[in-house]
Amino acid sequence: YSDPAEDGYTKGKIFPDGPWGPESHIQRGAITYDYIVPGDPTTPGWASVPGAQRIAPEEARSLPKIPALPLSWRDAKPLLENMNGPEAPQDWQGALPIRYRFTGAVKVHVKVDMDTSMQAYTVVEARIRGSEVPDEWVLLGNHRDAWVFGGVDPSSGTASMMELTRSLGELKQRDVRPRRTIVVCSWDGEEYALTGSTEWGEQFADDLKKKLVAYLNVDESVAGAATTAGPDGLSFSPSAVASLAPMLVEASKDVRAPSEKSLYEAWRATTMRDSKASTPPFDSALVETRIGSGSDHTVFLNHLGRPVINLGFTGDYGVYHSMYDDHYWMSHIGDPAFEYNIALTRIWGLVALRLANADILPFDFGFNASALERFLRELEQKNKFEPRLLPLKRLHARIAEFEKAGNLLREAVAYDLLSGSASPGKIQRLNEELLQVESNWLDPAGIPGRPWFQHLLYSSRYTYAHLEFPGLAEAVERHDWKLGRQQAVLLERAVEKNARLLRSAQSSWEKNKP
Repeated sequence: YSDPAEDGYTKGKIFPDGPWGPESHIQRGAITYDYIVPGDPTTPGWASVPGAQRIAPEEARSLPKIPALPLSWRDAKPLLENMNGPEAPQDWQGALPIRYRFTGAVKVHVKVDMDTSMQAYTVVEARIRGSEVPDEWVLLGNHRDAWVFGGVDPSSGTASMMELTRSLGELKQRDVRPRRTIVVCSWDGEEYALTGSTEWGEQFADDLKKKLVAYLNVDESVAGAATTAGPDGLSFSPSAVASLAPMLVEASKDVRAPSEKSLYEAWRATTMRDSKASTPPFDSALVETRIGSGSDHTVFLNHLGRPVINLGFTGDYGVYHSMYDDHYWMSHIGDPAFEYNIALTRIWGLVALRLANADILPFDFGFNASALERFLRELEQKNKFEPRLLPLKRLHARIAEFEKAGNLLREAVAYDLLSGSASPGKIQRLNEELLQVESNWLDPAGIPGRPWFQHLLYSSRYTYAHLEFPGLAEAVERHDWKLGRQQAVLLERAVEKNARLLRSAQSSWEKNKP
């Protein structure tokens, strides 16, 4: 159940007078273990299509064995009141006027009806074929299924997708085509363990690994109440792989926010407000470069190794996955003027077109490396292990080499572009090398114990939460130093391979200058 300490009356006014959940608010959610493998539990790692081989449900690692039923706090309260076991620690105490306890003599009859029938999901897809590089794709996606009415999740995102698709269609009618192919997908079955996008990604894995430049995901455009956001408005809260973060910051400077500032200026203001900082943030701190799971980007990043961006506005929002997440909440509390929805549509479209039309793909691997160094230092500071147990000096050194190679390549390319000395063939070869860097972060063996998740840099924990260097981090948390050393070597090799690739790309770029 959702305690009112989390998303109810302790936070502020409750629905229908405010954005927070009332006493009958039930937060639903899929309870499959999608941190092990998302999608159809009976086809782990391959596409769930007619005629596909399937494992028995009882063999599926992602299916839980204990029945579960979500409750409102109104229904949970009498159960909690009758528990008379040991008192829970303070950080387990919620906002209800009782002392929270573990176990007790209370008996409850629970009846859970399970529907195990096979149902079809439908992914709706549209494409605008690229005029110059049709075999490079920029993919946009949003899911359309909801737990109940889905005013925020997903329909705010679906509204943005429909408007953006209409605008792209108008450009096509005027014979204005992007250089690269733009693909738009409306996913089904996201709320059921990300099934639509996962199975689509597995079905077309070979093409996607070769052709996909980036996936731009919008789950909810507006997951917050503009009516309680204050003068600076809702927070723009994107996440992205580190190599694309600088491009996203630059794009935000050319979009107007509802406050009439640029989105970039509004973003800096709300970031400063939310972090209670006394000075504006550096651009490098604006984009969240730690990416967990819980939405349709998962298959593209964690299984296929393609770069992703998630976009959305956030704020006070306490009716997640409940019947109160409806059109009334959005039109009276969330975004009454639908101005944040418009702003999100604009930044989504601008980023898509910049990726689709860029002569040189806007990856910044120097910034990517600086993020990796930050991830590694955070892991060391959090876990406080002795270097003799897990020496990471070589990994730090490899990351420094990768950063240097990324910065030198960026400078060389910028110089030639300014001088107009880059030929189309030279540019295409460079783009292929840049995309290969992203592919090189995949380990086909996967994370130990979770082989579907193959990205060496990004994964989720045993929740939706982010986890960087997942194989290494999980080994450290288990104090498995032998496995930790093995994972560190894998990371060293991948970082070194990409540093060599960037140095080679720079060398090739600088050859045959006019």
